[in-house]
Amino acid sequence: MHLNGLIQKQGYPKKEYRLVLLPHEELRQRIMNIKKQFSKDYQSHSALWGGPYITLATF
Repeated sequence: MHLNGLIQKQGYPKKEYRLVLLPHEELRQRIMNIKKQFSKDYQSHSALWGGPYITLATF
């Protein structure tokens, strides 16, 4: 079976992984405050969905 250009073997579950950088606590709080302000200013509740991290790769 092909999934997103990859081959998945029968009988094995599909796994997904994400490699992220997680900033130190002070920076995480600053990022979340910016995301909250953006959400409020632009009525964008989806701005709060993601955490305060940087995604390097997904596989």
